[in-house]
Amino acid sequence: MVGLQALVMPLDFYTWNCLEVPLLSFVLLSVTNLVTDSKTRNQATEHFILTWQWILSSLSGQYHGTSSVLRIVSHFPVIIVIFVLSFYLLGTVFYQGSMFSSLVAVIPPNLPSTLEQIVESKLQVITTSSVELREVNKFVSILNHIMIDDVSRRAIDSLKLQRALPKLKALSKFVLTKAPFLSGTKISAEHNVEFEDHSFNRVRDIFAIIDLEHHLEEMLAGLVVKREPYVVRDSEPPVFYLDMPIHITRGFMNSVIPPTIGQLAQSGLYKLWDDLDGIQKLITNIKNITSRVQYRRVVVEKLFGARREIVFDESKQVSIFALQADCNALGIHDYLLT
Repeated sequence: MVGLQALVMPLDFYTWNCLEVPLLSFVLLSVTNLVTDSKTRNQATEHFILTWQWILSSLSGQYHGTSSVLRIVSHFPVIIVIFVLSFYLLGTVFYQGSMFSSLVAVIPPNLPSTLEQIVESKLQVITTSSVELREVNKFVSILNHIMIDDVSRRAIDSLKLQRALPKLKALSKFVLTKAPFLSGTKISAEHNVEFEDHSFNRVRDIFAIIDLEHHLEEMLAGLVVKREPYVVRDSEPPVFYLDMPIHITRGFMNSVIPPTIGQLAQSGLYKLWDDLDGIQKLITNIKNITSRVQYRRVVVEKLFGARREIVFDESKQVSIFALQADCNALGIHDYLLT
């Protein structure tokens, strides 16, 4: 079945329909004089199959069955010559060229997978994560106005980053949107999106996305609405991140709460909460801006995706006894067991 699909793939449905008429006429011509009795009917079936094999072989540039077909259609040798020339032009020049183009189209491209490769290839970089500047009442890009400058100050010893960050800032384009999923849907449908300068343009066919994690997941969910994009994840450790410290006031539980939070983070439970919170935000954002079928597809994919991540992280979790020890300190051991 895979071989048949590969044979049919280079030509579209309408081209095959146009080819069927003359090819089928030629096959019927080769067997019309062999339908008088049961013996010749069996022979006609063999000729029918042999002729079709010759046609398919000729389309692939294999003409070794021509002599057998000449014996079948001995009264019309000129037709055979015409068909051989036609198959040569159609098969060698057009069909095999289309097959090569189809193979090239389905081979995954060698896309850049590191920050340095993205900068050197001068890909269009889009970002949707924003922060509000209250003094001017305007939303700006977190990447351009906070993260790049922050990393540039911290990575003073990395000459590679110092060269790449200014180029990245020049390549990145901030997309104005309240829902990254909606922007991904527009890009998937090849519609215009609004950029920071309030211009409306289409995103290029090959581009990079640098966003906060939950915004990135929303964008990728929107990109698959109208087509199936080829996505390459960054192969390097994250360069951009936000420091979000947890402030705890002093009190009589101060000696218990920080270790407990640390144990929960190591057990993967905090990651589970973060994943479920991201899924909840994604579901809320896409519920009213997409069809019910697409909504269910995204929800099921994200729910099972979150489950796979949770199962994957189980190998890194601490033992249940260590978790119970912390629960005992908080007085919720019996509640956990019930």
